[in-house]
Amino acid sequence: GFFAPWAQWLEEHFIPELGLREEELPPHLCSRHVSQPSFKGSTRMKESSISGKVFVPKDADCPIRRLRYVLVDAGDELQAFNAVIYPAHGLGPLPVLGIDVLSFNSHKKLLFGVDWAPMTPGEAYSEANIAPYVSAI
Repeated sequence: GFFAPWAQWLEEHFIPELGLREEELPPHLCSRHVSQPSFKGSTRMKESSISGKVFVPKDADCPIRRLRYVLVDAGDELQAFNAVIYPAHGLGPLPVLGIDVLSFNSHKKLLFGVDWAPMTPGEAYSEANIAPYVSAI
């Protein structure tokens, strides 16, 4: 898939730097491959796959509780990379960091998104735990 090198880069650089190890997942959660008609009534088949990995800390003092990424490969129509980083509980109610990169229409249209999902709703939480990190943006 188009974003496979991104996942490889994440594994080669972030995972060792953060002191994470891969968590073994059941096979049905690691990857899925489907073949379905391109459109209703079509005999032409379209191939799609989804795969993912989860990483957890090697040591208790790691700032990351869990890192998960997912790759979606639906050919030229859609390619996607999604990563989510969950902070360690000991750091308090810090937000979850989500990253999405999507490619549509043979890579003619790209969409990038990064967001912090608050652990509790409310402006006070956002001001204390998110605003300091994005105020310069």
